[in-house]
Amino acid sequence: MPAPKAMSQSKKAGMSRGKSAETAEKSGRARGTGLRSLAGALNPFRYLPKMSARFHIAIGLSSFVSSVVLLALFMDIIPDRRISRMQTRVVLSEAVATLGSVLLRAGDISGLRSSLEFVVEQNVDIHAIELQRGSGGKVEFQSQRPLPEGLTAEQVITDDVTVPLMQRGREWGQLSFRFLSTDNQAWHVRYRESPLFLIAFMGLCSFPLFYLFLGKMLKELNPSEAVPSRVRSALDTIAEALLVLDARGNIVLANSAFAELTGKAPETLLGVSASDLPWQSDSGEVHHVWADSLFEAKTTRHEKIGFTNAEGQVRTFIVNCSPVFAANDQVGGVLISMDDVTQLEEQEILLRESMKVAEEASLAKSAFLSNMSHEIRTPMTAILGFTEVMKRNNRTTESERLGYLNTIANSGQHLLELINDVLDLSKVESGAMEVEELPCDCASIAQDVVRVLQSKADEKNVELLVEVLSEFPDEITADPSRLRQVITNLVGNAIKFTDKGAVRVQLSFIAARNPAKASIRIDVVDSGIGMSDEQQARIFEAFTQASASISRRFGGTGLGLSISRQLTEAMNGTLEVSSEEGVGSTFHVVLPVAREAYDLLSPEDIMAGLARIEVPEQVTWDLPESHILVVDDGPENRQLMSVILLGLKLQVTVAENGKEGLDAAVGVMDSDPFDLIFMDIQMPVMDGYEAVSEMRKAGLKTPIVALTANAMKGFEKEILKSGFSHYMVKPIDMNLLGDLLARLLGGTRRVIEIEAEPLLEVQSPSDNDLAADSVVADVVQDDFAGVEPVYSTLPVQIPDFYEVVEQFIQRVQEEHLRLAIAVEQNDGETVAQIAHWLRGSGGNVGYTGFADLCNEMETCAHGDMSRLPPLLVELEAFTRQVLAGWQVTPRPSAAG
Repeated sequence: MPAPKAMSQSKKAGMSRGKSAETAEKSGRARGTGLRSLAGALNPFRYLPKMSARFHIAIGLSSFVSSVVLLALFMDIIPDRRISRMQTRVVLSEAVATLGSVLLRAGDISGLRSSLEFVVEQNVDIHAIELQRGSGGKVEFQSQRPLPEGLTAEQVITDDVTVPLMQRGREWGQLSFRFLSTDNQAWHVRYRESPLFLIAFMGLCSFPLFYLFLGKMLKELNPSEAVPSRVRSALDTIAEALLVLDARGNIVLANSAFAELTGKAPETLLGVSASDLPWQSDSGEVHHVWADSLFEAKTTRHEKIGFTNAEGQVRTFIVNCSPVFAANDQVGGVLISMDDVTQLEEQEILLRESMKVAEEASLAKSAFLSNMSHEIRTPMTAILGFTEVMKRNNRTTESERLGYLNTIANSGQHLLELINDVLDLSKVESGAMEVEELPCDCASIAQDVVRVLQSKADEKNVELLVEVLSEFPDEITADPSRLRQVITNLVGNAIKFTDKGAVRVQLSFIAARNPAKASIRIDVVDSGIGMSDEQQARIFEAFTQASASISRRFGGTGLGLSISRQLTEAMNGTLEVSSEEGVGSTFHVVLPVAREAYDLLSPEDIMAGLARIEVPEQVTWDLPESHILVVDDGPENRQLMSVILLGLKLQVTVAENGKEGLDAAVGVMDSDPFDLIFMDIQMPVMDGYEAVSEMRKAGLKTPIVALTANAMKGFEKEILKSGFSHYMVKPIDMNLLGDLLARLLGGTRRVIEIEAEPLLEVQSPSDNDLAADSVVADVVQDDFAGVEPVYSTLPVQIPDFYEVVEQFIQRVQEEHLRLAIAVEQNDGETVAQIAHWLRGSGGNVGYTGFADLCNEMETCAHGDMSRLPPLLVELEAFTRQVLAGWQVTPRPSAAG
């Protein structure tokens, strides 16, 4: 009977052990499933940056080891430590229960208690043992260890095992064991006992071992090691990019130049397929230039291909490919050399564009020269032809001579307009054209232009008029002279291309919320030949007309519209065109009013004001009593300034050079100082710069006006910086001089309106006049035969002005002899001095033709003196013209 009880007891114990083992196994499978999910979701290797092949292989092998360990855990090849521990505890519990059954059979309950206390004392994993009689009966024995430090009874986690106690084949009671669970331990202790720790340990330990092993093996298997290091070093020094591919098109070797191109280290390129690199092609389909060398053993040269570098720029290369032969004459690879020709290609493109621009410029230049040749030859033919007629034909009547002179004057004016157009374009494009901001009456300017050009319109029987379409400002802020030039160009252009109908200058106002932002619009409308869209697109280009046929038919240089647009833009406006072939054209000028306050006049008031006939006006200046000092080395300049200033009832003192002027100004500085000083720049003894500097050092505060023949842009800054307060350009403009005197002396400008006198009738010359003309003709024939006379523009019929010019004529003959000697002796300083005097003084006395010749002569005197002899010949010819004109200039009577 005892045997069956023992068997029953063992069976129950086995059932208990089986339940405990099953519980532990389920717990292990759950943990395994969690590990697999964690490994799949948080794979750290997929977030790693791109590494070398050696790194990736080591990572892969370590992963394989970890996977094998994980598989062994699932197959129970590697036991789970927690399950094993639980099974051990079940075995311990059954062993103690067997011992208890033996003691109960002997009736030794006290011995059983002592044995249980010994078991608790010896096994630290046992938290408590409880001996209970029967099922739910009295507890015979209970033993418990103290709680682990830091835990309460509620926090302790235990694994419970209950086994039955048998006595003579019957179940006497049961023995309950409470083991401390590993979940009570610290996290790192639990982690060390988990399967994850084993997997991580195997993976981390195997990675460095594999990495070191692969480093050794791959070094032996590295294909680049087939190239000696000294050869690789030599290839790295080559500026060209070099590649060596194997038979499959993978990179075996890349030198430093190619590595820099890709932005990668050379070793990282090993094994990379060359076809995967960022090649570029103009056609979009990339042709692998090494294919012929690799598969057909052909050498290819000078193939062009693009490549995108590390900065994203597409570089152009000339590629040469050579096959590399292995054993049995088989192609084992290919050597690729790449020469960067991006800069050369860009230069070639720029060169082609430059050639195109140069060709277009050459065509434009040829067309311009052709037009200019035609434009210049037409008036020159008239000038030279009628001049020759007047020289050779002494039988012409007075009316015929006047007609010839009018033709010559008109042709000369046309030439002057051509020259002004070219000079204006040059100034605008170089930034030298200055635009003023002054109040101006736009409607009056438009009306003035119409009056001036009315004769041209009448010649073609074309109506020319001004129309005001809306209210219009009484004044705007602009440059009056430039605005006049723009309207003149547009109206003249419209008249030229209109054979019938009318040319209208239409004025309108464009309002704005802010009155200062308002604008005016000037439309020049014609009924001429019109333009196509293509012609309108290029009509504002310099030297451009609508077409060659139009250029031949109507003439012109093609500069007017280009200059007009640039002048309009300089005044912050716009100039556009709208046109239709065969119908006509309209040029639209829009300019800002640019004023805070202005009056809007009705169209009727504007037209009424334009219809008024203006009478000639004479300007004078009312000046206070003042003492003026004039410092100039030219006697005719001093005399001219004296005549003008004395005529304005001013007291005048003159000085011949800067030293005399300095002494005169400083000498009376404390007693009766001068009210104003006019001073020339270049003078002997002491020039104007030095004189004004000494005056300012002496404490002189008097305004000092520089008189200079230099009108180049930027020269005024040097003058004002040196101490002058103002400056005037020779020849002196009487109106500007009077306005400056009024501003500096506190005077006023007064306009005297006078009635227009009727034109004098042309009378037939009397016998006495004919006799006088004969005498003059004899003098001219004897002294200046064939010389065209040049006359002073000063009013020499006034005695004072006549004396000024007369003194200049006397001195110019003396200085001309000195100038000829100085040129012969290469005395540049004397030449420059005389030329400077002649340029300024000649302009002041009304002979502006000296300016260009003397300016060039003064420049050559300081540089290329070989040009002086031919310039002297030209100057002598012009001087003879001046003398010829002076010979026939009558001396005025004392009464003037």
